[in-house]
Amino acid sequence: MNQRTTRLTVALLFTVVALPLQAQTVSRSTVMTRAQTYTYHPWHCSAQNLTGTSCPSGYRSVYLVGDHLGPPYDWGGYMSIDTYDKGIRDGYGAGSYSSDGILACTVGLDCSGFVSSSWNTGHYTTSSIPTISQTITRTDLLAGDVLNIAGYHVILYSHEQENGLPFLYESAGYNVHATYNEGWAYVDEFTPRRYNNITGTTVGDLLGTAANPIEITSFPYTHNGDTSTSLSDMFDYCADDWTKRETGPEVIYRVEIDTPGDLVLAVRDGSGVDIDVHVYERLNEVDCIGREHEDLVQPVDCGEYFIVADTWVNDSGTEYPGAYTLTVSFTPDTGTPCGAPRPDYLGRLGTPCAFEGDETLPFCNPNLGTTVCLATGDTATDQSWCSVECETDADCIGAMPGGCCLDIGYESNYCLIEEFCSTSVDPEPDPAVEGDDAPDAGSDPEPIPDLSGDPDLLPDPDLLPDTVVQPDQQTPDIPSPDGQEGEMVTRNEGCGCGMVIDRRQGGGRSMLPLLLGAMGGLWLVRRRRGREC
Repeated sequence: MNQRTTRLTVALLFTVVALPLQAQTVSRSTVMTRAQTYTYHPWHCSAQNLTGTSCPSGYRSVYLVGDHLGPPYDWGGYMSIDTYDKGIRDGYGAGSYSSDGILACTVGLDCSGFVSSSWNTGHYTTSSIPTISQTITRTDLLAGDVLNIAGYHVILYSHEQENGLPFLYESAGYNVHATYNEGWAYVDEFTPRRYNNITGTTVGDLLGTAANPIEITSFPYTHNGDTSTSLSDMFDYCADDWTKRETGPEVIYRVEIDTPGDLVLAVRDGSGVDIDVHVYERLNEVDCIGREHEDLVQPVDCGEYFIVADTWVNDSGTEYPGAYTLTVSFTPDTGTPCGAPRPDYLGRLGTPCAFEGDETLPFCNPNLGTTVCLATGDTATDQSWCSVECETDADCIGAMPGGCCLDIGYESNYCLIEEFCSTSVDPEPDPAVEGDDAPDAGSDPEPIPDLSGDPDLLPDPDLLPDTVVQPDQQTPDIPSPDGQEGEMVTRNEGCGCGMVIDRRQGGGRSMLPLLLGAMGGLWLVRRRRGREC
């Protein structure tokens, strides 16, 4: 299968926005904490999320069943992590695009919804963001500033890397993700802007957040923390008890368990403070497996766990943050072997990935630094793994033990898994695959037309669902699933982005399989993405 994504750019200008929150200051550290929490948020796509429980018959998500990072792109989407997690659990559709219209049956964030959530402003569009921000120069950009084109797209700026390229966060194409290898030309036409109420000039290490949890490396462990100074305020409920409101700030810890046993946790706080303790299998509220007010004994298997000290909030909305002491010990279950391993966040360097022999596997996740899928052939018995371009073995072995960097005969060197690192690889393509009958051997994909200047062009009818809600129709706000109190899903007429999507099953995954002749046939599946919102 050789799917190609056709790019359709339509100029759309929207000016109606959801009512904003009351203006309040926000630090750059908090903005980046929120941006990173969304970007690296783990979630599981079920078969139900592909069509949505109440979506029009023509709707279909571009995702595949499996584990993913970063909420999907959702046309008009703006919501909290809590609302997103519950929506996915309850079968809402995983994302949508402009061709779908504004749907009340899907969850995710659009480009402006992601920036608005990071700034914590209420949902502003790309056209109304200038009303709450000021123009700056590119040389003035700091973490938490944005690059914006009214009516098209907005991107959150993080920093300039050592190689001179910008590190960016955006909701575009598939999902909320990091963009770090496109260069400054990627944002040439964008206007740098700064939120009027952002404070500070630097961002620290964001310790105690989802992107940088505090590591617990030995037992017994004791830590004196304070949620009132925490940068993270993203996780609001726990699946172990959905009735408890933990909507205040939290501090996040990480621990690796190498033998089954019991995590024994205790949290103590003072007068006027109420901190509860939670255990997550991964940082998704659906995967919160234990919660208690003070003391918790949580049976665990081998693997990674997150311990969260979260702030309780009463029914009137009063938060009780403050200082606390957390103690953690572990009682091993001697002689009990580890159970079946929980899946890693799929899409990491070295993990199996979708190729022609097995399309049920996940695509490689660019949020985790992977850009291509390598496979030893095109049948289900062949191996595949997520890879990335490299220069030396050091670029591979950190995340891929025993891995190496080799020339496989296609443009660049790539990281190979340990099994093939002692194999001599012929960089020359196999003559058998050269010529007119070669399956795209080394050829570029079909050119992507630039349709932005032609207002008369309409989407290809084959790419549209049978039933869509037109962008000028209003849809009501969506309450948090199960009637839980919390942030509502607020929507408007979208971010005004030019959208592209392949509506076929499995669409959106633009793949170019290339038979390279190395190792008896090494396929490279490259995920290409244009600048879409």
